[in-house]
Amino acid sequence: MKRITSICLGVSICIASLSIAASTTAAHELIGKHQHLNPNLIAVRSAATITPYNLVSQAYQGNFRSLGVPSSGGFIAAIRANRINADKLVEIGVAMGRLDESYLTNESYKIAVENVLDNTINTN
Repeated sequence: MKRITSICLGVSICIASLSIAASTTAAHELIGKHQHLNPNLIAVRSAATITPYNLVSQAYQGNFRSLGVPSSGGFIAAIRANRINADKLVEIGVAMGRLDESYLTNESYKIAVENVLDNTINTN
């Protein structure tokens, strides 16, 4: 079982401690896969699982600004302009360690995120 942890100093500087049972290759692949989202991202935390509602809520509250996701009204505008969608939000959730990598291919979860995004723009 792989475990990736990090200690963050300041806004976007992370010092990583990687403990991989099988090999460090899996960790490097995971980090490399999401490096484009934040060039300062060195590692991600052990992935937790959050509900689709909480993922969207955290984005709206500005918890993902370091990866270019606007907050509040800017978040609503980005959804309407299709700059933020379920796929992108799930990728960001994985990169930030909020979701396990398996959620990248979990269509049920993505549909639920899309529903929350739709509800968000319909109520604002």
